[in-house]
Amino acid sequence: MKILHVLAQKPGMTGSGIYLQSVVNEAAKKNYEQAVVMGIHKDESFDFPQNVKVFPVLFETEELPFSVVGMSNIMPYESTRYCDMNDEMISCWKKAFGRQIERAVNNLKPDVILSHHLWMLSVFVKERFPQIPVIAITHGTGLRQMEFAEEMGKYVRSGCDKIDLILCLNEIQKQKLKEKYSLPEEKFVITGTGYDSDIFYLNRKLKPETVRMVYAGKLSRTKGVFSLMNALHKIKIENILMNFIGSSGKHNTVELLEKSAETFHSIIFSGALPQTTLAKIFRKSDLFILPSFYEGLPLVLIEAIACGMNVVVNDLPGLREFLGEEYCESPYVSFVTLPRMKSIDEPYKTDLAKFEALLKTAIETQIYHIAEHQIAPRNLIEKTVGRWTWSKLFNKIETQINKLV
Repeated sequence: MKILHVLAQKPGMTGSGIYLQSVVNEAAKKNYEQAVVMGIHKDESFDFPQNVKVFPVLFETEELPFSVVGMSNIMPYESTRYCDMNDEMISCWKKAFGRQIERAVNNLKPDVILSHHLWMLSVFVKERFPQIPVIAITHGTGLRQMEFAEEMGKYVRSGCDKIDLILCLNEIQKQKLKEKYSLPEEKFVITGTGYDSDIFYLNRKLKPETVRMVYAGKLSRTKGVFSLMNALHKIKIENILMNFIGSSGKHNTVELLEKSAETFHSIIFSGALPQTTLAKIFRKSDLFILPSFYEGLPLVLIEAIACGMNVVVNDLPGLREFLGEEYCESPYVSFVTLPRMKSIDEPYKTDLAKFEALLKTAIETQIYHIAEHQIAPRNLIEKTVGRWTWSKLFNKIETQINKLV
């Protein structure tokens, strides 16, 4: 079996990039022949298992004189937004990706193409190679781009019915995609996501003198980090260390640094970190906070639970199903009611004060639980995250590939 993986942005630096690398690694363990087409900066390179052929599309070059185009409007690296692309940029983009995909197809002769995101590249790949089965893997951001880049959304909507299969994160996402793209039920399969159990695992010590709290992700308003900072200002409990892990645009970073100076708590900004370093911090921390206003399935949340942290998280659609009833009813997680949403990831500003008060209360609740040693036992952690290893995810993908090929 031969698999071609395609991703319009950088591997390894966002949820979809980690997903791609992990699926490539799992397929390599089973001796699949593979190739990868990806968008990267001209001076970058990424490691894949031996014998995986790589066909990079290089940005910030004479052919593509702009940054890698990202599926989120704020990426953890310098990027171009789809909504800012003009006709000339789109033409250059298609030409560059088309040439590298054609090279990969001619070289590998794939049995199937796994294309990340139900967006422009997935439709483009199927147009160019209608004879090859194409499976689009959704990550949630395509739905957001439908709002931000409407003209491009029309192109995607007109061509996505040709894609052979769409892998979804959960039932709620599937229903939204069916409605938005006017696609039939048989186009969709729910597979969820995965995490690396060799990196993220339990190894903690009890009763910390300082409660160590972590946020990991993009430092942006849509991720709720400004609301988190506001909530921290109002928490009067002492001996708290808050670590913000991730990157953002310069404006967001400067504003967050200014806000951090207003609180008496110790606050660290660690920047973007490799997975192994992130896992080490997770194992030394007590509470993971995810105040994001929109997510597909937050892989980082599973990674945090696997490392033994208690959790404060917004009550996102599909999340309780993802985590399972036993964990959701335990004292080790606090769900925060979302504010009313103006758009898919933008809350009404008038609702933020109430939301931040709820977030503050949830954080305080978990701090008290941690102080009283109310932390998840190993058997519950393993039951909660055990369904979501990369090997189990690839087994689901493999089943769908075998049905198509």
